[in-house]
Amino acid sequence: MGSAGDLSRRGLGLPAVHAEFTEVGEGPRSHPGLRRVPTSRSERDLPIGPSEDVMSGSFRKAHARKISWFGQIVAAAILGVALPGKFLADPAAVGVFQQLGAEPLGRWATGGFEAIAVVLLLVPVTAVYGGLLTAGLMVGAILSHLAVLGVAPDGDPSMFVMAVVAFLAGAGVAWIRRCELPLIGARGGSCDPSDSTSA
Repeated sequence: MGSAGDLSRRGLGLPAVHAEFTEVGEGPRSHPGLRRVPTSRSERDLPIGPSEDVMSGSFRKAHARKISWFGQIVAAAILGVALPGKFLADPAAVGVFQQLGAEPLGRWATGGFEAIAVVLLLVPVTAVYGGLLTAGLMVGAILSHLAVLGVAPDGDPSMFVMAVVAFLAGAGVAWIRRCELPLIGARGGSCDPSDSTSA
């Protein structure tokens, strides 16, 4: 038995489907068992799925979101651990602010700003502001250690280390989410507003 093209040439009225269809998948204009084969270069070059740029962009945003959340949690945890001592007049906290000459108003004000930073960090749409506030507070804490308290008060450097870690976490959150800031996001530069990680 001849091919479909031979039958067509013999005048039997059968279309020469072998030139345009192959028996894989479904075709738009043919039998369900046939698939349209691209016949021109332009058809073959058409994308059939999401572009690599779109996929890599989504991949980067997903990783940035995870890193941001990690920084938010770390910063909020460090600030949160220190809050009770500031508000409940823990002797260690009182001693620190006495050395700084800011007891009790400085202790209360610092505790209040840190509480605000914790709330901002844990809300996605305000996390960038929480990161900025945390970084600013920790700059003050680091300078206080370097200038007055010492890196290891009473031989314990844990307070200084936590201040440095909280600063890095807050600054990292602010940098990752910088496009969510009105001025930076509006002016753009390397910022694409569609790259927002507010989630």
